[in-house]
Amino acid sequence: TTYLHLHGKVSSDTLERVKTIYEKIIHEYDYIFYIPPEFNIVDDGVRSIDPTFRDQIVELFEGYITEMPREIVRLSGSVRERLDQIMKVLK
Repeated sequence: TTYLHLHGKVSSDTLERVKTIYEKIIHEYDYIFYIPPEFNIVDDGVRSIDPTFRDQIVELFEGYITEMPREIVRLSGSVRERLDQIMKVLK
């Protein structure tokens, strides 16, 4: 929503409403799992293939996760390795 707001796609009112919802629900989570991009962009017909867009989104996420009131667990590696990392945290 912040990205969309910065690019004139959603109003300040919408951004504030989203922030209010976030502040109400974030405390319901014990962990936040974050998967930063590790691989080249693949055109799957669904997601953007624009590297500038991806980099801007990553920058926003990186900024927000430093302020989150929950533990951030960064996941990396293959799908199996990521699953193993999640299972280790949840034990």
